[in-house]
Amino acid sequence: MKTCFEVQAKDGVRVLRLCSADGTNRLTRVCVLELSAAMRELARDARPLIITGNDKFFSAGADLQEIAAVTGPEALEFSRTGQELMNTIAGFPAAVCAVIHG
Repeated sequence: MKTCFEVQAKDGVRVLRLCSADGTNRLTRVCVLELSAAMRELARDARPLIITGNDKFFSAGADLQEIAAVTGPEALEFSRTGQELMNTIAGFPAAVCAVIHG
């Protein structure tokens, strides 16, 4: 269940648009896990990928309220999950571009 992004095919590339109900596109633990799974799936069909947000936010970053509530081991796991996502993007088998408004 994708709650923090949508993927569309457009002109030979895929566009992954971060989206959240409040428009800030915060990277919650659930969102990072969903993005990691999506990146692995998208890598199977190695077309160029554009990652974008909305007119106000690409992403406000990590959800600080969520982070403040986790224990040390949970925080470590979240940081590892985030690093895994970044490594997946860095190793993506096609070009990846971030499109940021503003």
